[in-house]
Amino acid sequence: MTPHRIRQLIWLAAGTAALLAGLIGIILPLMPTTPFLVLAAFCYSRSSKRLHSRLLEHPRVGRAISDWNAYGAISHRSKRLALLSMVLALALSMLLGAPLVAITMQVTAMLAAAAFVLTRPVPPARQANEQER
Repeated sequence: MTPHRIRQLIWLAAGTAALLAGLIGIILPLMPTTPFLVLAAFCYSRSSKRLHSRLLEHPRVGRAISDWNAYGAISHRSKRLALLSMVLALALSMLLGAPLVAITMQVTAMLAAAAFVLTRPVPPARQANEQER
């Protein structure tokens, strides 16, 4: 196996691992989604043009990746979903009787994550459309 092919396989494995982490992030509120998907796109661009194109053209995640790459931006809808999932996860922890120290740690992490999400800009093309609503 050539060194080029080995590098290509390493990039492919890293992209797949990042994609899996991003998919897990859809479910877990403290785990980010978009940064892992951006990383997956970067890795796939170095290993598989087909997978790279497929990820960027995906109807659910392609636009989020492009918006993040171009502007470091998160749509209003994605911000609302992120905040809602954080609130629901915290409520679930409280309902299940998590220890106070765990809830405190969760609140601290979620506040930091919420601050990050809320301070990201909205993609310019969407900003005009969303302000009209």
